[in-house]
Amino acid sequence: MILNNIMAVYYYIKAKYLRKKGCYSYLVLKLFFRAFELEKNKNYLLGYLKYQRDLGLLINIELVEEIIFFWSQFNKKEQMFISALLLENHAKHLVPSDFAYDAINQIPAALTFKNSLSLSQQQQYLLSIYNQQNLWRFQLAKALQQHARGKGICIVGNAGNMSCSALGHAIDAAGFIVRFNAFKSGGEFIIDLGKQCNLWCVTPSFKPSVLHTLDWLLVTGPEMQYQLVDWSAFYPFCKAQVPILTIPLEVWRQLVSELQAPPSAGLSVLAFFYWLLDSWIGVSVAGFGALSEIETNYHYMSAKNKASQRHNWEGEKRILRRWLREGLTSLHN
Repeated sequence: MILNNIMAVYYYIKAKYLRKKGCYSYLVLKLFFRAFELEKNKNYLLGYLKYQRDLGLLINIELVEEIIFFWSQFNKKEQMFISALLLENHAKHLVPSDFAYDAINQIPAALTFKNSLSLSQQQQYLLSIYNQQNLWRFQLAKALQQHARGKGICIVGNAGNMSCSALGHAIDAAGFIVRFNAFKSGGEFIIDLGKQCNLWCVTPSFKPSVLHTLDWLLVTGPEMQYQLVDWSAFYPFCKAQVPILTIPLEVWRQLVSELQAPPSAGLSVLAFFYWLLDSWIGVSVAGFGALSEIETNYHYMSAKNKASQRHNWEGEKRILRRWLREGLTSLHN
């Protein structure tokens, strides 16, 4: 028994370390599960469920009995997370009946467990992210198809190769322009970066402080409407009736399977657009490091910004260059 406990701790710590380093593989998933097999511990079970989701997999329904056994040991935030994942796998009926939604923590999908009459205005905004996600994706796909046949779509990253690129005019010539996280446009940046933005992509940890004039907001990551708790920074966009989209889990899963690492926001968005369009026709890209052989800063705004070591940059470069061969257009050529 003591040996099992020691080995369980070892497997769990090793799995957590590899996860932190950005190693996304079934081998690490087995380490999490092996720890739980050796010692029935709610933290090991939760670690397995979270990592399973990192890989883009739906919650394992076969573990419901184990989940129910440990249910009272999970805190409210953990219960909410698991409940949302069960809903995602169309297993809402398996959520324990004593689940009480904690209003402090707000996962959009989990709001379906709360009486709609008792929702605050902010919670109603968040619930709309879940209720209207499919409609918004359909509307975005329709808009992108129109622009792909017209002036085109341009997805603009923040790589250092945008400095002195003089691509601003070519970018703004597109009918639909996508930008990421902290970006600058207009003013002194207009020659290199242009000024227009139709869709703003933000990572879950990014806290937008400026409400840009835009048509769409996209939160990157693995289907965050079932996972992200803190949406407070996005309330102004909800209030302004800007549709807030998320990356479908299957898009994330396909990238993780190939990269064996969490994909960057840029690659995720490109894959999402292909998922919507099923073609690269009319789609151009700029501001991705892999588009240029010249070594530059990671971010054009500051040399202090560094690339995350959790991403498989060589793997992403191979994917991006494959997409270029398949029809994606680089403005850097």
